[in-house]
Amino acid sequence: MRIIPVIDLKRGRVVHAVAGRRDKYMPIESKIASSSLPVEVARSLRNEFQFRELYVADLDAIERKGSNLADVNRLRSDGWQVYLDAGTSSVKDLRRGIRDVDRLVVGTETLGSLSDLREVCKVHPWVVASLDMMFGRIWSHSPEIADMDMPEVVSALSRTGVSEIIFLEVSRVGTGSGVNEQAVRMALRASTVPMLVGGGIRNVYDIERLERMGVSGVLVATALHTGRLRREDLEKFAERRS
Repeated sequence: MRIIPVIDLKRGRVVHAVAGRRDKYMPIESKIASSSLPVEVARSLRNEFQFRELYVADLDAIERKGSNLADVNRLRSDGWQVYLDAGTSSVKDLRRGIRDVDRLVVGTETLGSLSDLREVCKVHPWVVASLDMMFGRIWSHSPEIADMDMPEVVSALSRTGVSEIIFLEVSRVGTGSGVNEQAVRMALRASTVPMLVGGGIRNVYDIERLERMGVSGVLVATALHTGRLRREDLEKFAERRS
């Protein structure tokens, strides 16, 4: 089981994401970081937990209100293997910098179509599809995707050439409300590629249950900064992977 920390970037700061209400996001307050600057928050996560991978959501790029790519490049220069969601909708969005990231995340929220995703997979060697969910429903501006039921979407995403799929319950992010385990099981049955899960993870027991279900990794943020997940909680997963 891989544990991947998440940072959400807005106007050059790491913000606390809660339930997808982006207009309400404020700079993060953390028990392990004294700053909301991206590089400093990331270094605090590394120092405390020895993480090497980092999921970055560039909220300004996702909402077409700007970009935090300069901060993403600083994180990569600092040694992080970055998963980046910068609001990619088609291959036309893959300007230099975004093309260079280790893992390119393409979310259903912004994806134009399944054919667009197939084209992106031809250009980037490691594309990760994010199945974005909001209150149990698929979050997508694409009629093709929005009209499908969840297992159908997972199956279709699996066939586009992606390396992984993220099951991301955006409405649970930052709430500590737990994971929709029934929906995750349905998604796992439909997927032919490894699956990561994010949104609502509260503690080590949530992660253990997801591991037993067959989930390959989890995305976590709030539980790390509040202290509900500690270094000793996560060491067992690193030991099992080694």
